[in-house]
Amino acid sequence: MVGDDPTAAITCELMAEMLTDLMEGDLPAEIEAAALDHLASCRACETVLADTRAVQKLARDHGRIELDPDDRDRMLGAILAEVDGAPGPTRTTEAE
Repeated sequence: MVGDDPTAAITCELMAEMLTDLMEGDLPAEIEAAALDHLASCRACETVLADTRAVQKLARDHGRIELDPDDRDRMLGAILAEVDGAPGPTRTTEAE
């Protein structure tokens, strides 16, 4: 943030850091207002918020899902590869 004004520079990085607090209503009013202003002008952060809400709803609707260790490792590897920009694992089908 810039200077003493916590609302002066809501960046995408800062938005990501405080997204949970925003969603739970735990931000001070002036910071929440600045975050909502940022969301109104930033399609990327708006998408992250919408996706996060969708994941939370999915988790509420379906509860905990247990994965076997190989599936968990494969899924985690695919997520990390996408985050790092590296290609993820190749998909296979039952016929292969």
